Amino acid sequence: MADHAAMKWLVLAATLVVAGAAIAQPTDPGGSDPGASENAPGQGTTPPGQGGTPPGQAATPVAWDSLTLEQQQLLAKLAGHWDALTPERQQRILQGLARWSEMSPDQRARVRERFSKWKELPPEQRQRMRERYQRFKSLPPEQQQQLRERFARFKDLTPEQRRELRERYRNLTPEQRAKIRERLRQRRVPGGG
Repeated sequence: MADHAAMKWLVLAATLVVAGAAIAQPTDPGGSDPGASENAPGQGTTPPGQGGTPPGQAATPVAWDSLTLEQQQLLAKLAGHWDALTPERQQRILQGLARWSEMSPDQRARVRERFSKWKELPPEQRQRMRERYQRFKSLPPEQQQQLRERFARFKDLTPEQRRELRERYRNLTPEQRAKIRERLRQRRVPGGG
């Protein structure tokens, strides 16, 4: 029974490693440093139902003069090169700005803190996190939800339990990790494992 429980914990840990931190990645909302969002993970993705350009259609450029006064004030750092940005980039920035406008002060503070941490990461680590985020976003919605739930269970663990779980995963051999990854793949395939 203990081995079964240990295996469940290891599967959870492997799931989190596979998903990476993509589940709760910081994104620049367009307010803390609008020009820096090009370094944020998940760039180029538009959450469903949040506007943007429909797939297969080119985004329409947005002239600086067509922005509201509030938008221009919040995006002042971009004024000099706004028109040089791609239409897709302009749309992403405006979508982030819209999300930012809807956030409470506490939410904004958390985003600023996360973005500050994001900017401190080495470029290689940011790139790995972007890639993990893109892999996560390419999963079917059911699998994304499953990973979110597993991540929430992981976050509910005490810091000591999380540390122990990470340590156990680090101590696995490459073969053991491969077995766990294979079990996870089988779970993703309908009717598999």
